[in-house]
Amino acid sequence: MAARVAWLLCLAAAGLPGSLAGQQAPLTYSINLNDRADDLFKVAVAVSGLTADNAVYQFAATAPGTYQVMDIGRFVRSFQAFDGGGKPVPVKRVSVNQWRLSDAPQVRTIRYTIAETWDTEVKRHPVYLMCGTSIEGDHVLINPHAVIGYPTGLQAAPVSLQLDYPSEWKVGTALERRNRREYRARSYDQLVDSPILLGRLSEARTAVTGVPIEIYTYSKTDKIKSAQLLEAMDGMLEAAGRFLGKLPVDRYIFLYHFEDQSAGAWEHALSSEYVFEETEFTDSLGRQLTDIAAHEFFHIVTPLNIHSEVIERFNFVTPVPSQHLWLYEGTTEWAAHAMQLRTGLKSVNEYLETIVHKMQIDRNAFDSSYSLRELALTSYSDSGQKQYGNIYMRGALAAGLLDIRLLELSRGQRGLRDVIMELTRRYGKQRAFPESSFIDTLVAMTYPEVGDFFHRYVWQSEELPIEEYYGKLGIRLIEDREGRPVRLEMDSTPTPAQRRLREAWLGRKPGRGSELSLVVAISVDQLRPDYFRRFARQFSGGFRRLLDRGTFFEQGRQNHAISETAPGHSTILSGREPRRTGIVDNEHGVQDPTAPLLGSAAAPGASPRNFRGTTLYDWMLAGDPEARLLSVSRKDRGAILMAGSARGEVYWYHEGRFTTSRYYADSLPRWVGAFNARRGPQRLAGTIWNLLLPSSEYPEPDRLPFENGGQDVAFPHALPGTAEQAARLLANYPWMDSLTAAFALEGVRVMGLGSRGRPDLLTVSFSTTDAVGHAFGPDSRELHDQLLRLDRWLGQFLDSLAVLVPAEQTLVVLTADHGVQSFPERAEARGPADGGRVWLGDLGTAAGTELTRRTRYDFNLRFGSGLLAADTLALHARGVPVDSLARAIAAEARKRPGVRRVFTPATLRAAAAADPDAVLWRNQLPPGFGWLICAVIEPGFIWSAPGATYADHGSTAPLDISVPIGFLGRGIGHRTVRRTVNTVDIAPTLAALLGIRPTEPLDGRVLPEVVGAGAR
Repeated sequence: MAARVAWLLCLAAAGLPGSLAGQQAPLTYSINLNDRADDLFKVAVAVSGLTADNAVYQFAATAPGTYQVMDIGRFVRSFQAFDGGGKPVPVKRVSVNQWRLSDAPQVRTIRYTIAETWDTEVKRHPVYLMCGTSIEGDHVLINPHAVIGYPTGLQAAPVSLQLDYPSEWKVGTALERRNRREYRARSYDQLVDSPILLGRLSEARTAVTGVPIEIYTYSKTDKIKSAQLLEAMDGMLEAAGRFLGKLPVDRYIFLYHFEDQSAGAWEHALSSEYVFEETEFTDSLGRQLTDIAAHEFFHIVTPLNIHSEVIERFNFVTPVPSQHLWLYEGTTEWAAHAMQLRTGLKSVNEYLETIVHKMQIDRNAFDSSYSLRELALTSYSDSGQKQYGNIYMRGALAAGLLDIRLLELSRGQRGLRDVIMELTRRYGKQRAFPESSFIDTLVAMTYPEVGDFFHRYVWQSEELPIEEYYGKLGIRLIEDREGRPVRLEMDSTPTPAQRRLREAWLGRKPGRGSELSLVVAISVDQLRPDYFRRFARQFSGGFRRLLDRGTFFEQGRQNHAISETAPGHSTILSGREPRRTGIVDNEHGVQDPTAPLLGSAAAPGASPRNFRGTTLYDWMLAGDPEARLLSVSRKDRGAILMAGSARGEVYWYHEGRFTTSRYYADSLPRWVGAFNARRGPQRLAGTIWNLLLPSSEYPEPDRLPFENGGQDVAFPHALPGTAEQAARLLANYPWMDSLTAAFALEGVRVMGLGSRGRPDLLTVSFSTTDAVGHAFGPDSRELHDQLLRLDRWLGQFLDSLAVLVPAEQTLVVLTADHGVQSFPERAEARGPADGGRVWLGDLGTAAGTELTRRTRYDFNLRFGSGLLAADTLALHARGVPVDSLARAIAAEARKRPGVRRVFTPATLRAAAAADPDAVLWRNQLPPGFGWLICAVIEPGFIWSAPGATYADHGSTAPLDISVPIGFLGRGIGHRTVRRTVNTVDIAPTLAALLGIRPTEPLDGRVLPEVVGAGAR
C-alpha cells in the first residue's frame, strides 16, 4: 500500500448540521436499488414550481476536494422529462454535463439512467473509485454527485432521497434518516457530502467525548469486520478526543469497502469512505488503516469548521481551486500524526521517522520549485495533478514547522493546534473565511513573523528549514554524504531552552510540570546489583539513565531468607517483610482456584487471597479515592503482589495473551482485548535471538554443556516456528520484556494514568532475566545479552512514557525480587571447589510417609528453599511430639554436605536478636505458619531438587538476596550510595515523597538520601 495513496485522498465540502424534519423538500429523488440490472441506477426526480431559471439539469463536473475533472454526464445513458399528466417534455443535451428542459414550469418528473463508474470504461479522467459508484448483487456504493444532479438555481434547495433496497440490507450514511427508505439533506452540497454504502455490511459502534461513532464495512468474502476495524482505530479515536478536547460534530460515520482494488479514501464533514483491496486482517493492516483514518477523521476540524468561501458554496459546473490547500490537507496530515504523538499512540522515534520519510519523498518525487500555493491553484490541471501528492509531504512538513515557530514565539503557550481551535471558534461550520485575506487574519491573530513564514514556505518555494527548526527542540538532522536526510535524532542532553520548547512541542504547557503525577515501580526478576558494575560500560538505555541521573543503592537486599519471586515482590510496595505480608514462598503465593483466569478455564486461578495488610496503593487511595493503578507482569505473582489486595487493573501474561482473574474483573477491557488481538507473541514465531553487539564484546564462553539442560546452548537461539508454540515459550526470550513494556504503555495511554494532576501508580515486573538466568546462569553470554537488550528497552519505555506523562512529573523506582547464584557445575568445571546442589525434601518425604502410615493423615510436609513446612496444628492434634520430630529431622539435615545451620522453631526463638541467619528466617515466617526446620547452606551451594540442571536462587546467600535499588525522576538527585538498605525501605520512602502516611506499621524506613531532595 502506498504511504498515503496521497493524490487519491479527497476533500468534501462542509455540510450544515441540524434537523430537517420541518422543511419541505422541493427536490425528491427516488432510486430503485432492487433493480440492479445492467449496472445502471434508475433515478426519478419529483419537482414542482420550476421556472426558466431552473431550466438546465446539471450533473457534476467535479466534486469538492477531488481535484480532478469527473464530468459525470458522461455516464448518463438516458434522460427524459414529463409533465403532471405523464406526457414527455422535450429535453436537449447542451453540454457534457447539462440537459436543457424545453418547458421547465411544466416539468413534474425527470427520469434518467446513469451507469456506475467502477465498471464503466472512459478514455479520459477516470473517476477515483472512492469517489465513484458501484452496483453489485450484495451491495451498492453511492457517492451522490456521481448519481444525482440538480436543476440550476436549486443547488441550495432542501433534498429528499428515497431508496428502495432489499429488506435484509444495512445502510451506512451520515444523512439524516426520516424512515427506512427516506433520507434528507439541507442542500445538494450536503447530499454530495454524504456517501452511502448499502448491502451485506457488518457494523460496530462506539463513542468519543460523547459523540456516537459508527463503522460500516463491506468485505467481499467477510475477511474484515467492523469490529476489527474499531479495535484497531480505538486508540486513534481516543487520541483525537484528547487532542481536540471535544469533537466538533454530533456524529461520525466510517464507510469501508474491501473488494478487489485499492484506491484510497475520501473524507467528508460527518463521514469518510475507504476503498481497499480485501486481504486477511492483520495488525499491520490495522495500523495502516488507522493512519489513513486519522487523517480523514481530523477533517472534522478543517474544512468542516474552517473553510474559505470557495469551499462554502462549491461550483459543480466549473472547478475553482482554493489556495489554502496547505490548511485543508497539509495541516490535517500533520495533525493526524501529531495527535498520535501527543497522546502516546506513537513514540517520538516513530513520529520522527514519519517526518524523515516525508522529507525523502518531497525531495525525490516532486518538483521542489512548486510552492504549496501554486500546487493548490493548479490542482485541477495536468501539471498540478503531477505535484498534488506533495501536499501530504511538503504540506505536512510545513505545518509541523509552523507549529514549532508558533510555540517558539509564544514561549510554549500556543502552537498550531491552539491556533486551529481558535479559528474553529471564530468561524465554525456556518461562516466561511475570505479566500484572499485569510493569511492577513492569521498573522493578526498570531505574530508578524508568521507572515514571513507563509511568504517564504507557502507562497514561495524556499527550502524548508527542517534542520534549523528541529534543532530548536534539541533534535538533530542526520544526513548522508550527499546531503540526503537519514534520520532525526533526539539529543539526550538538550539545553534548558530546547527542553522547554520540546516539552511544549510534545503537548505540555509551561508551568504544568511541578506536581508529581505518576509513580512507576519497576521490578526486574532476578536482577543482581553487581550487573551494574559488570556491564556499565555497555549500558546506554534505562540502566544507564539510572546510573547517570538517579540515586542508586549498590547494597540493596531482600532482608528475608527465601529469595523467591512471590515473597520478594510482596515486600517492595508494602514496606513489610513476608512474616507480615503472609507470602512465605511461591507455593504460598497467589494460587487461588476460586479466582479462575479470564479466557482460560484450564489455567490455575490467581488472587492476592494470601496477602495480608496494605501497600502503597492503599495508602494513596486513603487520601485520594480516585487514584488509579495499573500493575503488569509476565508472571501472575509479579503483577498481583505489587498491588497487594487492591482490585485495580492487574494483568499478567498467559500463553500468548495478557489476562487477569475473576478476582479483578468478569471480562477484559476493550483495550486489553485489542492489544491481544494484534497477536504480537504469535507474530514473533521463528524469530532468531542473535547477539546485540559484536561477539568480541562478550567475554563469556558460549558453549557450556550444563547450560539450558544441555540443549541449544550456543547462539543463535530461535523461537519456535509455529505461532502457538512461540506464544507459549516467549517468556524465555528477551522479547517478552519488550511486549510487557508495550502493554504497560498501552494501559497508561488508554487509562490516562498521570493525567489527573494527582499521583497514579504503575507497576511493571520484567521477568525474562529470571528465565534466562535459570536456564543459562548469571555468568552466561545469554544473560549478558538479555541485560543489554533490557537496558535498551527500558530506555525506550521511559522515553515513550515521557510522551504520555512529563518526566518531571514522574517518579521511578527500580529494584528486584531476588538475585541468583551460579551453576555449581561452573565452579566444578574450573577445578576443585566447595559447592554443589543440596536437597532436604527426602527427609520430609520419609517423615511424612511414616506419619501417614501411623495416623492415616497427610500432614502436608513440603520442602523448598531451605524450609520444611508442615501442618503443625494437625500434628499436635494427633499427639505427634512436634518438637521432638523437628529436632530429629534437623539432626539428619545437619549431616548433609553443604548444610551450614539448621533451625527448629525452638532454636529460632532462642537465637540472638542480632543473629544474621536468624533475622532472615524470622523476617520470613509469619506467626502461626506451620514448619519443622529451616536451614542455611554454605557458600557455593544452592537449594536444588535431585536431577535439576538450572541455576537457582532461594537461599540466604548474599548473591540470592542482593538486589539493586534505584530512584529516578522528579526531585531525585544523582548519587551512588554504598550502605545496606532493604526493599522494605522503598514503600515508606515513596510515601514520604508523595506526602502520604502508611496506614499500618512498617518494617522499612524512609531513605534520607532520596527524601532529602524529593519530598512533597
